[in-house]
Amino acid sequence: MTEQWDDSARRAVQKRATGMNHADAVAAEAGLRDVRQRQPKAYCLESAWHQNYLDCELAEWQRLIRLLSEDGFGVYLPDKDPAVRERTHANSKDE
Repeated sequence: MTEQWDDSARRAVQKRATGMNHADAVAAEAGLRDVRQRQPKAYCLESAWHQNYLDCELAEWQRLIRLLSEDGFGVYLPDKDPAVRERTHANSKDE
């Protein structure tokens, strides 16, 4: 189940980040981090799931921010993302 959270969170962040530059991505990550920090401690399965999902999203934002900080990367586009290309290649092998 955790792998599905990770994949879902990754795709959601990548879709939202498309066209963003480094500064935009940092601002989006900071907003999400603020939401995560204001979350109360998990008191039920649903809130624990939500916290795990937010943690997955934060990890993906941090990865994209590192990627966007590389020289010459410019704005985020999934086709320029090595992780997306790798996942697409792995999925095509499975078929």
